[in-house]
Amino acid sequence: MQKKEGRILNPEILEISVDVIFQKETKFANRNATKNGVEINGTIENFKTINFSIFKNKYLDLNLNEKDFYQAEVLVLEKVPLKKIINIENTDIIFGSRQFKKIVTFNR
Repeated sequence: MQKKEGRILNPEILEISVDVIFQKETKFANRNATKNGVEINGTIENFKTINFSIFKNKYLDLNLNEKDFYQAEVLVLEKVPLKKIINIENTDIIFGSRQFKKIVTFNR
């Protein structure tokens, strides 16, 4: 929707290392974290309650109840370390009408 409205010109999907879910401070929400009835905690058991099969569907094809679960969240304290973003070397960054190619080198 944001792309159609022109609010997001070239969306990028960042691939995050699964290591992030094992960080001590990471928490999981089984649906949109602002909704009533959400379960938020940092246990792997709670992570397993996220309905990953729902992501095979398009958001606009879901019923109202499913949309909350489509917005399940992995909540990382403060930031995701740059070295945990797997595809950062190939990500374009756009500020206004200016586009930059992010070139990052680091040892993994």
